Amino acid sequence: MRKGAFIIEMIGIMAIMVLVAAILVKPMQNVIRDIPQQYRDYQANSVISGMLDDLRKDVEASTGMIQYKGNTAAAADMLVIDLPGGVISYSFAAGKVTRSCDLSEGMTPSDAQITWDIPGSTFDWKLRNHKGKPVAIEISTGINRRTQSRVKTNLKNSHVIFAGINIFQEQL
Repeated sequence: MRKGAFIIEMIGIMAIMVLVAAILVKPMQNVIRDIPQQYRDYQANSVISGMLDDLRKDVEASTGMIQYKGNTAAAADMLVIDLPGGVISYSFAAGKVTRSCDLSEGMTPSDAQITWDIPGSTFDWKLRNHKGKPVAIEISTGINRRTQSRVKTNLKNSHVIFAGINIFQEQL
């Protein structure tokens, strides 16, 4: 039996373990950081889906839509939706969507305005016209996430919602 051979083998194993640990530090940091961030992204995406569902219901029941150009102090343009029972407006800003409607009988002021706070969200929308009349809204959504070198947009989605579909079905 050799004297000291076990110590030399242990030092060699420890050196290899240090190298492996140094190689795995960066991937482990990414995993530890990305899992909570992806969870927050999917939570934000579910809030966006709920907001889009409300928008879809309003647009499909609408008799008309217009885009109200806000000034620089307003910070965002508004989508104004004309419904048989009143007017609803949506204001899209980075990280926030606000839905405001006319106060009708039996409605509390908190019901008249709904705000969805969606950190990191982006909204790009425009009205689609046919023969000068708005017939649909096209909206693209995404969630911005800051990486080490740049801002990356995740969970990009595009939606086209046609106006007045529910009105036509009721007339049939």
